[in-house]
Amino acid sequence: MDKKPEHPNSPSPDESKLESPDSADHNATPPQPEADVHQAARQSEAVPDGAEPATGTGDTPTPEAETAISQPVTAAQPPLSQSVKGESKGASVAILVAIVALLLAAASTAFTVWQWQQRQQQQLQSQALTGKLDEMRTQMLSERNMLEQRIGEQARQQQGMIKQVAELQSALTKARNLRPQDWLLAEADYLVQMAGRKLWLEQDVQTAIALLQDADRRLNLVNDNALTSIRAALNDDIATLKALPRQDLAGLALSIEALIAKVDQWPLNRVELPDLAQAETSNAPSESVDDWRTNLAKTWSALMDDFITVRRRQGDLQPLLAPEQEWYLREHLKGKMMQAQLALYHGHTQAYRKALGTASEWIDTYFKRDAAEIDAALATLSDLKSAELASRLPTELSSQPLLERIVADRLGSARENR
Repeated sequence: MDKKPEHPNSPSPDESKLESPDSADHNATPPQPEADVHQAARQSEAVPDGAEPATGTGDTPTPEAETAISQPVTAAQPPLSQSVKGESKGASVAILVAIVALLLAAASTAFTVWQWQQRQQQQLQSQALTGKLDEMRTQMLSERNMLEQRIGEQARQQQGMIKQVAELQSALTKARNLRPQDWLLAEADYLVQMAGRKLWLEQDVQTAIALLQDADRRLNLVNDNALTSIRAALNDDIATLKALPRQDLAGLALSIEALIAKVDQWPLNRVELPDLAQAETSNAPSESVDDWRTNLAKTWSALMDDFITVRRRQGDLQPLLAPEQEWYLREHLKGKMMQAQLALYHGHTQAYRKALGTASEWIDTYFKRDAAEIDAALATLSDLKSAELASRLPTELSSQPLLERIVADRLGSARENR
């Protein structure tokens, strides 16, 4: 039996038996041309159901032939599914690319916004740091100026202290070179100066005399014949002060004190009114009928007195005080006399006389002039007012310039550094 020609693309029986299904899929023959595939399809459609396909020889097809006929149809199917899958894969890739592009655009926009926010924050932080730096710079400059001022003040204080130390050292050096007699000269000069202050500022003549005598005793201890002229001037000043009239200030003050103690007993100036009870008794009508004319006259007189009253008083009219004002008058009068005492002790002649004059006016106005104690008080105040409190004091002490000159010659500037 002749062998039918095998399909050029069909595998041999031995090869089909040896290949596994997996290997057949992977090692499938390459697809035939599209024309062969369509031809094989038409041939398979022309064969009716249950009939075998006709062959060129008219014999019954062998299994090899069937395999050869069906093999192209099976091999032609994979390219159709692969094209569909390729198109779907292309669409998926395009969608994926678009999504990735959108994500990249969103990420780029977010990154740009984030960078802008970061730059804004950095600018704000930079401005805040700049402000803090300016404040710190201003504070440092202020502290620097304060430190410079303190350093300058300390430097000036140090210079002053250095100067004081130098002056003290110089004074100490000069003091070491002084003799005991020189110290006595300085003390005498100080005593004479104090005597002048007591004499002219306080008008205390007795204390000034005592100070000058003490200065003369200091010069006597020096035992220097060159000081004879100064001692002579001191004794001349002492004699001049002793020759001044001495006022008894204590006696004047005691006289004023005695007047103050009697103020509460002095009678005030009052108006003397007639006794109304006696007047009413004398004008009462009698009970006798015979005195009808007298009774009529008295009744008429009493009736007229109720309408018009005339009182006559001789002398000048003086202001009268209410009873509750008497205490204030007496206390003010005492205060004026005390002011006179204070001015007396301080040597203020004008204030002393003014206070006594005011007291005399008040006594003459508000107290009873015809009383003996009032006349005596006014006479005492007049004597006190005319008393001389201070004498004509000398304008200078003759010993003071002489003593100052010799102290300056012997002690130099040591007197200024005491």
